[in-house]
Amino acid sequence: MITKQTIVDQIEVGAGGFLQVRCALLGIENDVESRKYHRMTVKPGGDIDAVIAEVNTHLSSMGELPVNVADIVKVKNLATAAWTPEVIAAYKALK
Repeated sequence: MITKQTIVDQIEVGAGGFLQVRCALLGIENDVESRKYHRMTVKPGGDIDAVIAEVNTHLSSMGELPVNVADIVKVKNLATAAWTPEVIAAYKALK
């Protein structure tokens, strides 16, 4: 039996407030775990739901499961903490 799971295993706030999110695509078959990664970046003040929807579409095309809802909440919570009005204004000033 093959078990699959997609989890957010790393969230980083990079330079300028960009969120860098790594998803682990886990597969377990005969007690052997395989792991692949998918990464996404969200700009300060960006639409996390739209980015995740695009990632989920891509994951689906690869035969992988979508990002876990609880993990999406974690990403949004970190974005709320990291994306202060000053961070968003500084990003917009660079455009």
